[in-house]
Amino acid sequence: MQTTPLFPHTYRKIGWLLFLPGLALGIPSVFMEWTPAAFNWRIPALVADQIFNSDRTWFVMIKNNLIDELASLFMIIGALLICFSREVHEDEYITQIRLNALVWSVYINYALLAVAILFIYEMNFFYVMIFNFFTLLVIFYIRFRWLLVKSKKPAVDA
Repeated sequence: MQTTPLFPHTYRKIGWLLFLPGLALGIPSVFMEWTPAAFNWRIPALVADQIFNSDRTWFVMIKNNLIDELASLFMIIGALLICFSREVHEDEYITQIRLNALVWSVYINYALLAVAILFIYEMNFFYVMIFNFFTLLVIFYIRFRWLLVKSKKPAVDA
């Protein structure tokens, strides 16, 4: 039997320790444009200026506030660890639930994205795309947990 590559169960705690601070940094960064000076660093950039601009420069050092990048990485790595850590008692049934939740989350995520493409424009669409980085994992986690809880309830005969 081929097993699904998952993180050990203990990594879920590490995931929450990354995700929650990432969320705490990301919300004020996005909604209040919070950029503390301590995060202004000179960093390497693959491309500077606009990527489709003819006078763009490649492989340069730029000064950038890294709060949004750090928040995003903490949230993505944390959510991956939370979502794809083994359950205490991982078995084939839980693997099937996990697959079901993953398929549903992809469907819902792209349905939401399609609605956004049709009805949200300009800079607001950019913000939708930022949130779209995280919605797949959030929807997966909610669906997976809901299916696990639902599967443990006793069946009621009607």
